Amino acid sequence: MMKIAHMADTHLGHRQYGIEEREDDLYEAFKNVIDDMIERDVDVVLHSGDLFQNPKPQIKAILAAKEGFEKLKKHNIPVYAIAGNHDIMRKSGTKIPHELFIDDNFHVLTTRKNHVVVNGEVFIAGLPFLQRSEEKVIERLLEQIQEASQGYKYKILMLHGGLEKFNEGTFEYEFSNKALPEGFDYFAMGHIHQKLTGDFKGAEVAYAGSIERIDKKEQLDHQNKPKGYNLLTLSDGKVEYEEIAVPLKREFLIRDIEYPKFDEQLENLVNEITTINEKTKQNPILHLTIKDGRFEKSEISPILHKTLDDITLTLKVKYRPIEDEEEEIFSNVEKEHLTPEYFINERVMAEFENYKKRSSKERETLYNSILGDIVEVFLPIVDNLENALKVETQDTEYKKGIELVLKQFKDVLKTKGVEEIPAVGETFDPSLHEAVS
Repeated sequence: MMKIAHMADTHLGHRQYGIEEREDDLYEAFKNVIDDMIERDVDVVLHSGDLFQNPKPQIKAILAAKEGFEKLKKHNIPVYAIAGNHDIMRKSGTKIPHELFIDDNFHVLTTRKNHVVVNGEVFIAGLPFLQRSEEKVIERLLEQIQEASQGYKYKILMLHGGLEKFNEGTFEYEFSNKALPEGFDYFAMGHIHQKLTGDFKGAEVAYAGSIERIDKKEQLDHQNKPKGYNLLTLSDGKVEYEEIAVPLKREFLIRDIEYPKFDEQLENLVNEITTINEKTKQNPILHLTIKDGRFEKSEISPILHKTLDDITLTLKVKYRPIEDEEEEIFSNVEKEHLTPEYFINERVMAEFENYKKRSSKERETLYNSILGDIVEVFLPIVDNLENALKVETQDTEYKKGIELVLKQFKDVLKTKGVEEIPAVGETFDPSLHEAVS
């Protein structure tokens, strides 16, 4: 039995959003993938292109790759690699960065030396990235590879580029269906960052995908098929494989906030991010969409950045306000609800809500009107009691009784919202005071 690890699109040196931490995240992902392969005791590692982000990688990226390959060498795990489009300079006579690592353990397959045989029975072939305009060259090389593969128990072919089989108008392909040779067990593909698989010409065609999320779309793919690599098992003349997920530490959040619920949902988001930071000790990437309702970007943006900048690694915001009345009406209506029955029911419910609001307002207006009439009747009595207290008397009990009755009147009026407004010595306020001659 033999175990072969298939990885691709590591893009070492890529600095997503121009942030150094994202570059370091790629190095960490590469290290973790290598460690996982060693822990699973693989026998061979295949790399299907785009080892680096560009053909002239910086020292930090080279050292990260060197460290990983030296680990594999220490455990006697050979590496077979091809160059991807990011690894190749479009200038004749230039070298690829892979050549820095070539030794008795690290091997690069090229158009001139395009195959090896491992353990006498495993045929491994590969071609670097070739443009679709070189279709005739591709067909000729693949024909040569097919001839050379005859008689071997296991056959694996590494390629970097899009395959027509998976093209649904979403990307350009480099390899037509007819170009791929017959009789292979596994096509180890690179270039597409999604994990894609399918049966083709009696073989398994598999894109291992990238090891980290290079853009927002890849996060959505990652939720369904986590990043990592593929693990092949060669046994009893069969090649079986499984997708190995290697966890990524940094969270990549894609969230929406509905403007009518802005404060509530922003608070919930802050709580979510705070919990993530406490758990991972790393600020997450946040792609946020503010949608629904009428708002101005200039109104929302300062609030978002003041609230979220310090708790996220990077904040990317899209603003999608409702532009017109028709859009506002339909914004919260599911498509399956767009029926006459739905809108009749919605109209009836809306009219009922309006009726309840009108009835409540009418009751409030009637209550205030009646209360005003009653208070107007009682105010002269309060005035008379106050005048009675101004009259001098020796009967203290009588005076005390008048004071108690007056206090009771004022307390009752106060419970109904009627209070005395200071007037003597105050500046005249026409909204409070009444001028008398």
